[in-house]
Amino acid sequence: EIVFGNIQEEDLGLTSKDRQNLLVTTEYFWHLAANLSFSVFQRDEVYKDNVLGTEHVVDFVNTLVKPARLLYVS
Repeated sequence: EIVFGNIQEEDLGLTSKDRQNLLVTTEYFWHLAANLSFSVFQRDEVYKDNVLGTEHVVDFVNTLVKPARLLYVS
């Protein structure tokens, strides 16, 4: 199942329903989000997406009821 959210937000910007469903059903969690801009003007946005976003993903995966594999593509 593909679920859309926002990695810049805690709990990934998920709806309560999606969050609860993922907490108990997730076996594999793919993190493919990235900001590939090299523009100096987008430095803050790149940091939010790539660093804080990855932290939010790891934090969320660590709250899952059963351990899941986190598959990260960089």
